[in-house]
Amino acid sequence: GVLSAVMRHPALLAMELAALGRAHPGRLIAGIGLGDPGPLAAIGRLPESPLAAVRESVTTVRTLLGGDPARAGEGRITLGHPSRVPIHMGAAGPRMLRLAGEVGEGTILSTGGGPAYVEWARRRIAEGCRGDPSGHRVTALAFISVAEDGRAARRAIRAPLAGVLAKPVFSPLVRHSGLGEQAAEALFEGPDALDRTFGPDWVQAFAVAGDPPEC
Repeated sequence: GVLSAVMRHPALLAMELAALGRAHPGRLIAGIGLGDPGPLAAIGRLPESPLAAVRESVTTVRTLLGGDPARAGEGRITLGHPSRVPIHMGAAGPRMLRLAGEVGEGTILSTGGGPAYVEWARRRIAEGCRGDPSGHRVTALAFISVAEDGRAARRAIRAPLAGVLAKPVFSPLVRHSGLGEQAAEALFEGPDALDRTFGPDWVQAFAVAGDPPEC
């Protein structure tokens, strides 16, 4: 749901979004974020200042979509066929969340953010908002595992969920999950360590898991 700000030039991204926006008026919401720092570093595209890179991309794309000229290198450019498209920012950590509140019309949160993390993230977004944050839409992507037997549903998701959350990009979601610093340590040992520390229901801090009424 989120395009990387550093994998497309803002002018190209704005042109693509404008074309989609004009073809399907009112149906498109753009999502722009940094992307996973690990793969970006591996291909030499991780910027020195991720915040500055995302800010520049979002503000330039919005300017161009609005029909106004924007700086591009040594010159200025204007879209021939602009289209008003809302821009939401993909964000996970505190500084990027505050930036999302400042420059985004909404925020897209990483998959794996449970209730405690979403509440924490909304507070960081509100800190960045210049006005009333109630109009700032927050989208939370969620892992889901549902079965008539709620315990079976939680068992089914525990291993793949632990494997995903152990990646560094998900560390803000783990630190602010409500489980404390022990969760980050246990993740690197695998789901069995999480079971020993928090019991089998730890998955509910990161996913929608259980029987249909629970979910």
